[in-house]
Amino acid sequence: MNNKKEHLAFKAIHGDKLAFEELLKGEGEKLYKIAFLHMQNKEDTLDVLQEATCKAYLAIGQLKEPAYFSTWLIKILIRSAYKELERKKKINYFTRRNNYIHFGIEPSRRAYV
Repeated sequence: MNNKKEHLAFKAIHGDKLAFEELLKGEGEKLYKIAFLHMQNKEDTLDVLQEATCKAYLAIGQLKEPAYFSTWLIKILIRSAYKELERKKKINYFTRRNNYIHFGIEPSRRAYV
């Protein structure tokens, strides 16, 4: 792996905020593409990116091997995307269920659209 990235990751692990920011700048385009592949729209992509960045910043001290910063960050991003997709799925289910009940249709008798 790139020695500069490893050095920046080492500095970030030890509390250097600017090093963490520099690492994110280097990974930004790749992270956006990965998030967009999962979320399929710009707004949700940006939300997931922000969530993953915040989680990574708070947990950077737990990263044991600086060489794996990129992999570690992508894993956080993908888990954040899955959680958001699961949350949206639950919201969608409850919204549909409530709409059927509102119109007097039993949820067990509804047709899937």
